[in-house]
Amino acid sequence: MPGRGYGSRGQLVHISPSGQVWWSSQMEFSITCNVVKNLTNLPFDQHTCPFIMGSYSDSDERVRVRWRRDSSNRSLAATALVNWDGACTAEWFPYMLTQGEVTYDYVTSTFTYATAQVAFVRSPSSWISTYLVPAVLLVAIAYLGFYIDPAAQPARIGLGITSVLVTVINLQSLLRALPATTEQPWLVRFVMTCLMFNVAALVEQTMVSYGLQASKWLKSEMDLMRGAFNWKRFLLQSAHEVTEVFKSFDKNNDGSIDHVEFRAGLALMGLHIDKKEADDLFDSMDENGSKTITFDELEGALNKVLSEMVPPKKTDKKKRTPGMTNTSRAMVSAGMPPLPQGQQRQEAVDDAAIIMTAAEENTMDTVSALWLKTNPPPPAAKSLWDRIFCVSNAAKVRRDYTKGMARDLGKDMQWHFKFFTLFPMVVLILSRLDHYARVVFPAIFLIVVLVSLDEQTFGAEQGRILDSIGCYQELTGS
Repeated sequence: MPGRGYGSRGQLVHISPSGQVWWSSQMEFSITCNVVKNLTNLPFDQHTCPFIMGSYSDSDERVRVRWRRDSSNRSLAATALVNWDGACTAEWFPYMLTQGEVTYDYVTSTFTYATAQVAFVRSPSSWISTYLVPAVLLVAIAYLGFYIDPAAQPARIGLGITSVLVTVINLQSLLRALPATTEQPWLVRFVMTCLMFNVAALVEQTMVSYGLQASKWLKSEMDLMRGAFNWKRFLLQSAHEVTEVFKSFDKNNDGSIDHVEFRAGLALMGLHIDKKEADDLFDSMDENGSKTITFDELEGALNKVLSEMVPPKKTDKKKRTPGMTNTSRAMVSAGMPPLPQGQQRQEAVDDAAIIMTAAEENTMDTVSALWLKTNPPPPAAKSLWDRIFCVSNAAKVRRDYTKGMARDLGKDMQWHFKFFTLFPMVVLILSRLDHYARVVFPAIFLIVVLVSLDEQTFGAEQGRILDSIGCYQELTGS
């Protein structure tokens, strides 16, 4: 009988003398597989396309649905879908067919069904080349920004912003190509991870740029500070504490320090002095050219600084300020503020004990002698307590120095906090950030990439299945 109606190719009916009816019908079906349910492993995903065929109205008492028997072995069912392994596309490849016959019992009756299931595997090459590889390359491009000179801020920031924007466009294109799912596919998570690394690179470059601006601000304020406040005079006024601080850097207790220890001591006291200026000061104190200075040379140099800064003045011994020691009066005569009462030691020789002539009092040697007498050099720091004491002396010098600086420059507490605490810490950390990022950034990214690929066994299972499919080998030529 010729087929009539849509989907019918023809029918054949055979009625035997015994009354048995054999009916054969050719039908054409369009089967749609829903792969949206599980895209978690995209593009390394595999899907199955099941279908079931049976009678809706006739129970197994009247109709028993099963696959045609194999002509060579009647006990086995013939292949449900002929040429199923040849239905290959550019992306999907079938690799397994399973079929069977099942019986379901319902309240009304029992029904039989013929079932089949085709397993497909996706070829990930197009997804990898379109989305995964560009995402990794954009992170590598953002990483190159760490090697651009931080002074070239437009180039660094521009490169970082470009990498972020292109990765966002790549991610949006991927999301548009996929249906809505309850769980993000693996490829989407991977591209989003690359986007976060690009953002992290941009944030790092912005922080380094901010650190450079902070360094420029500190330098400009430092230049202003040097012109407004004489740090050499401050060293003399705090000679006792300065000597204590430098002794804490005498590691081998040989009574001398070198260039590095000298600069470290100045930095510990909060004296913002250029390296060249500090080295020049050190060389001026190193009278014998030994590349080290002893504490005797340091104390002598501090008094020499005073003699170079302030010309001698005549002082009428009749106009002496009551309650001051000779040292404080000598400091006043030199144009400096007197020592605080707490620093006028009990060992200081008072006016009644020493009678000085005007000529003696006007010589800087006498001032130096009185200064050393009222501030005797302490013993070298050897114990842990002595080192803690020396560090506290450095903190005192730094505190006095910063307070005097802020007072002389007319700065408020906010400026004081920015200049002496916040910005130096920012510059210290951010100036080294590029060096750390050049090592840490690629190491972390490589670990993340390897862990992500390990979730998909680096595509090994996918490749093994694809290599076993004949039509895939024909398409790829492998």
